[in-house]
Amino acid sequence: MQHPKFTVILYLEEADLRAERALYSLTAGYQREVQAADYEVIVVDSTEQGAVQRDYAEAFAGFRFIRFVREYQTPWEALNFAVGEARSEKVLCCLPGARILSPGLLKYAAAGLDFCKHPFVYTLDMCLDAVGDGEAWREDGYSLFTLAAPREGEGRGFFSRISESGCFGLTKRDYIRLGGLDERFQTFYHGLAERDLFNRAHEEAGFVPVLLLGEASFTQSAPCAPVVGLSAPGREEFLRVRGKDYKPLFKKPAYLGWISQHYHVRLLHSENTPGAGLT
Repeated sequence: MQHPKFTVILYLEEADLRAERALYSLTAGYQREVQAADYEVIVVDSTEQGAVQRDYAEAFAGFRFIRFVREYQTPWEALNFAVGEARSEKVLCCLPGARILSPGLLKYAAAGLDFCKHPFVYTLDMCLDAVGDGEAWREDGYSLFTLAAPREGEGRGFFSRISESGCFGLTKRDYIRLGGLDERFQTFYHGLAERDLFNRAHEEAGFVPVLLLGEASFTQSAPCAPVVGLSAPGREEFLRVRGKDYKPLFKKPAYLGWISQHYHVRLLHSENTPGAGLT
């Protein structure tokens, strides 16, 4: 069997409309200028209740389901396991949040993963404040930019000093070399595991950060959450795990993608206010 060019890993906690939207946004019918044979999707569920069923996840062509019973209360162990199961040497990880991806994200992520020997590809995170019943975005996923806002603290959008990303990619070898998502971090929703990996990729010699312009992952949460991971428990846990206080690291990235005055204007000229959600 021919191996895919890259593997997308999607972590889900519920088999609901939000999960279906996230799955749909990874299909070749929605993503632009990629073919189904170019990539595989691993859907991983490690919740105690087993919320996502195999037939639900694998109803989409080229999608593979992994049920992983985790030892700890966070999904990091399950995500690390899924990376090990990838059939490709390049992986794109979508962290918890039932994230809808913009329609060109896989195309540009694939290009970013080929950009250099040690790329660290990442996207801007956007937040949909409310999720309505309308599904017009399926015809034009870029319309989500008009309904969402970046997290508080990232009001300059693509040109912010981004310190974490819920959708990032690198080679499988580099993911393992970095140690993956550190399973010692047990504070989930307000913890620093994501930021810790982001920091390590930015301080490791040889890595080149690549930010995908014009693309984003959209978390389906309400209300729109501020930049997470700055809680006192999160900082205390970081000090215990790393032996030092948390400080975000930033290295100016290479920019890869496109900009539209129609879709991205709110990310180019001013601080943003939350959008209204899917309509």
